[in-house]
Amino acid sequence: MSQDFHKKQRFFSIIELGSAPFIAGQGPPQFANGMVTSAPLVSARNVSIRNCVLGLSSHHGIHGNDIDGVTIENLIIKEFEAGGVALNGASNVLLQNLDIGPSLIQTFGAKLSHAIFMDHIVNTLMPNAVPSIASLMACTNVEIRGSNWTVEKRFAQLRADLQDFMVGSGGPLLSVMGSGSALPDG
Repeated sequence: MSQDFHKKQRFFSIIELGSAPFIAGQGPPQFANGMVTSAPLVSARNVSIRNCVLGLSSHHGIHGNDIDGVTIENLIIKEFEAGGVALNGASNVLLQNLDIGPSLIQTFGAKLSHAIFMDHIVNTLMPNAVPSIASLMACTNVEIRGSNWTVEKRFAQLRADLQDFMVGSGGPLLSVMGSGSALPDG
């Protein structure tokens, strides 16, 4: 990953051994919700990953669910946040001659992931998938730190603040998101 993409894409594996990072009905809403992700997981079968170096990743070097017949050998996997290799429900796997680590020691925390997911769900998915919610957001008021907002305007402000933060790592979200120098959550 480039540094810029690393900041923006907080859930990423260099090699994903399947069509999705979760089995059906699992994970955050954008993966678990049938309206958004309706196709079943297609898992890798009879795969060899050999003789390479996997670097910067905001989650895993290699990740897979319900895989079968996978060989991973002669790899260096480094600069990941959650894990070098994560295989769930795997069968017939050979892991050989792997140099895993070090993981990242400085990055952004889960708050940035949550803000990105929330922005996407509220400002992109919900208005298109459930228009009635969008109309409710326009007329529902909330009080935050003594100021009244419509839900729609508060989420629009979150989007603007998030875009400013992503471009320059500053603005009103800096105190919440940090500078990217915290330990990884993983």
